[in-house]
Amino acid sequence: MRPNHYIFFLSSLFLVSCSYFEYKNYENKIATPSIAVKEDTFFVYGNWPKESWWELFDSKELTKLIDEALVYNPSIQLAYQRIEQAKQIALQKRSILIPWFNLSFSEQFSQGSKTGQNAELNPSLPLNGNLLNLALTMSYPFDFWNKYRNMFAAALGIVKAQQAEEKQVELLITTALAEAYFSLAINLEKKTLYEKLLSLQTKLANLDDLLKVSGLDSNFPVYSSIETREDAKKMVLGIEDEIAINRHLINALIGKSPNANIEVLFLSKAPKKLSVPENISLNLVAKRPDLMAAVWRMESLSHEVGAKVADFFPDVTLQALFGLQTLQPSKFFTNQATTFSVTPAFNLPIFTAGYIRAGVDEKKAEFEEAVREYNRLVLEAAKEVSNKLVSLQTFYEQKMSQQVIVENAQLRLSLRKARVDSGLDNLLDLYHEEIALIHRELQNLDLLFGQYYSVVELIKSLGGGYDDQTS
Repeated sequence: MRPNHYIFFLSSLFLVSCSYFEYKNYENKIATPSIAVKEDTFFVYGNWPKESWWELFDSKELTKLIDEALVYNPSIQLAYQRIEQAKQIALQKRSILIPWFNLSFSEQFSQGSKTGQNAELNPSLPLNGNLLNLALTMSYPFDFWNKYRNMFAAALGIVKAQQAEEKQVELLITTALAEAYFSLAINLEKKTLYEKLLSLQTKLANLDDLLKVSGLDSNFPVYSSIETREDAKKMVLGIEDEIAINRHLINALIGKSPNANIEVLFLSKAPKKLSVPENISLNLVAKRPDLMAAVWRMESLSHEVGAKVADFFPDVTLQALFGLQTLQPSKFFTNQATTFSVTPAFNLPIFTAGYIRAGVDEKKAEFEEAVREYNRLVLEAAKEVSNKLVSLQTFYEQKMSQQVIVENAQLRLSLRKARVDSGLDNLLDLYHEEIALIHRELQNLDLLFGQYYSVVELIKSLGGGYDDQTS
């Protein structure tokens, strides 16, 4: 290469190095809507949920199940593999920023023609021999437009998005497991009450039948008591089915056989108060993994737009070769066999029939789509948190009222037993009173599950302890 060629080449490098493009059009991105929460009987201002939020329920059995799910759940394992795949793609993109070196060796045997061109022009060369080639080549594209850096940054954005999505998968699995565990515990308690109810209905049916045989009553109470007894049987069968489904779901979530044994220790009370942040909307995006995944996908697409814009400008690459080549093996490692070349290249697109512009516009459209998807998720998240706050408060208020009802029903049953013992009432009245109490207790269990469920759902809507400070 002549000196003036070098001057032109270096001047071109200097000129193109002054340009950089980055697409950060976030003007359509909305802020998190305001979420109102006040301290009252059920809420107290405090921190966001902890990462190990399930410890709030003080259940060793639930903690053990969640620990197993975090290790063995197939969906979580799949999310880990997606992160690893995204990391390797990012490493591939980064490798373009570093010069590539290749070492090659070849040996070619040839038999020349005695009357051929080579023999005529070079009569001193042998007609046959081994051509030995050993070459070290270097290739490096100069990234003056930050095309490859943008591609690397876009790949890193996908890695961060996959990491956030993995946390979202963990959150969905652990909250579903907690809800299934509480449902199983509640249903086991309800089964005991249903069996007691069936026993009482059977006793009632027997008493009504005895009264009919004795001529003290008609067939109507007998038919009615038989119906209620059969309804009680159906309830027992139904709750056994729900318990089996609960067990199957829990085992599936922890990656075990559906019929594996599950240890359940029922918790009698849900947390009396739940700690919630005073300004939820301020940090909601950073606390929810699904929102942060959307943020990182926007970030990735912004860099992809920058990489596409770089296609408008010249590509500057440098290739170099250093090697050894000879037909005489004895001189292979001598200076006489040395070969060397440097090939700078400058490629500027002049006319591409709108291909590059269409590629840029396509990526811009993808970016705007990601912004709109983020806006949708933010609005959905704000609505979800607000709904969960209201739902939790409602369940807690209903549970307080139901507890009063149950306590009064227990007192009424005590009075009924005293009257039976005094001969003022009969066993029929006592059985009806006990049945009424069981129905109140069943309603109380439903509301207790509602408390557990609403607490878990609120924790899930708040991000379950996730925190991304980079937001």
